[in-house]
Amino acid sequence: MAERVRQLMEEMVPEVEEYRRRGLFSDAEVRALLKRRERFELLCHGRMAARADFLAYAQHELRLHALHALRKKRLGVHKRGTADAARVRRIHFILERACRKWKGDLQLWLTWASVCERTRSPARLQRVLARALQLHPREPDLWARAAAWEWEQRGSATNARALLQRGLRLLGDRSASLWEAYARFELSFRTQLLRRRRALGLTGGSDGSGAAGEADDGDGDDGDGDGGADGGSDGGLDAVALITFQAALDAAPADAASHEDAQLRDAAAAAAIRSAALGATLLRLAAAQPRAARLVRTMAACLLYTSPSPRDGLLS
Repeated sequence: MAERVRQLMEEMVPEVEEYRRRGLFSDAEVRALLKRRERFELLCHGRMAARADFLAYAQHELRLHALHALRKKRLGVHKRGTADAARVRRIHFILERACRKWKGDLQLWLTWASVCERTRSPARLQRVLARALQLHPREPDLWARAAAWEWEQRGSATNARALLQRGLRLLGDRSASLWEAYARFELSFRTQLLRRRRALGLTGGSDGSGAAGEADDGDGDDGDGDGGADGGSDGGLDAVALITFQAALDAAPADAASHEDAQLRDAAAAAAIRSAALGATLLRLAAAQPRAARLVRTMAACLLYTSPSPRDGLLS
């Protein structure tokens, strides 16, 4: 254990030397940093190592990462150095060791995925989500998280839809939350496609019955045309959205929500203002199944979404 810790500490020398050379940290701060890192490494390599030790170590490195960025900005240092990459690699190395030690801890994998997003490491995030899905294939929130990343960050509707459908095939009727994420995705995709048609002047009168579907936004290898698969008109887009929405309603848990009925009807009616056909159908479904008030309000919010961003959140 001591030899491994000593080796890791020696690998930090080029990083801390760069801190000194650039004037980002004083000698005293560098010494304190090395002592704290050594203490964390001894804890993580010990026989009684706990999850909290790894998480505290990762949190310490994330705070260092933020402090380093602030000092670079204050000193006007714009060029990236070896210390930048080494620090990010160390954060992921800490979390990788924790996930390897406690493979069954889903929260650890989700924490690592969040850190990948925070450190802007998309390639690593893709690997983390893929590995987490291999180990936890029956976690609906994990499938929804992976699909949300594909759609919201990579702009790939094809990959997002494939992940959601794969998760639904695996989980079946027990995945109410995954059905909700799928319905939210289809409404989000519909909204984006109709906005694009309006921007290109392809609207035919109402919500955008123009030319057939454009492909994914920003993912060159997905050029197989999701829009065309969903039908080239508003009717085809609405049909897909309604099918997934009805399935989400059927899978929703039967929690009494009678006190929310008025809000439910208001949300569905508001959706009808934006999209008459789809909103009216939501209103009918709301009257038939008031137990899923929160779900219907979420779907209505997707239709009423007015932010400049073309993609609505799957996990909101």
